[in-house]
Amino acid sequence: MGSLLKPTKGKIIVSLFNSLIMVLIFLITPSLGFRSVFLSRELSKQIFSIVGSLFFSFMVYYPFGCGLVYIFKIITRKEKIKVQNLIIALLFIIIFNIITFSIVATAIIKNNSKTKEKLCGLQIVEVTASSAKNAGLVVGEVIETINGYQVGDMNDLTRALANKRPNDTATVITNTNTYSVILFANPQNPQQVLLGIKLKQTECEK
Repeated sequence: MGSLLKPTKGKIIVSLFNSLIMVLIFLITPSLGFRSVFLSRELSKQIFSIVGSLFFSFMVYYPFGCGLVYIFKIITRKEKIKVQNLIIALLFIIIFNIITFSIVATAIIKNNSKTKEKLCGLQIVEVTASSAKNAGLVVGEVIETINGYQVGDMNDLTRALANKRPNDTATVITNTNTYSVILFANPQNPQQVLLGIKLKQTECEK
């Protein structure tokens, strides 16, 4: 095992070549997300990211390089066959290679896209009133219903609060939790009640 992983020029070249290919794939393929990460940074940070990715890839693919070189040496009769080393080398080639890692990465991305929650409606951008803060409303959450009414835009919000008066309690359900919020009168329009939060319209994630 020790001799199989011992660094040689051939193992380093194979591993480095494999790493360069993988980094290029990440840069060319937008769906993997790495392209946007690299291009959104300053030049110095882009270089640091690429070098760091290259080093990480090299460490990951080094066992693959070791396995490939070992098989090559057996074929060219420069190395005697040892069953244990041969099995380990084959496992390295099967597990630590670009195809395997690409399949795994694609599966992870697909799984994340399936489980990703669709957020659309009114998102809380600021909690302004003490009553809303005491209720526990959190910035970033998206309101789904108020008092049982589906809330997708500001018109829905107005309708949901139309029959409410100051000091009434509104049941607010967001994408993560349920809150009971005490309403208060709008200082500029006493006939209107407020939740004490600032909202923005969000689009559904595809």
